[in-house]
Amino acid sequence: MPDPHRLEAAPPAAPLVPGSPLRALLWTLLALSVAGNSLASFGVLPVALTVAFGAVTAVCVAALVVAHLRSR
Repeated sequence: MPDPHRLEAAPPAAPLVPGSPLRALLWTLLALSVAGNSLASFGVLPVALTVAFGAVTAVCVAALVVAHLRSR
């Protein structure tokens, strides 16, 4: 009978391999968000979009860093 109080490690998640479509999507989204953020910084777009582009950029960078560290 298994012990209900024993903590077992979850199986590791599959890493994002260099050729994976998700990694390519993250890089594309990162490039678009950086371009949008640079346009917004010149005053062409509203401030709310600047914040949104910045948040998307931060999430993409964090996801790419995590994917890189998991694949090491």
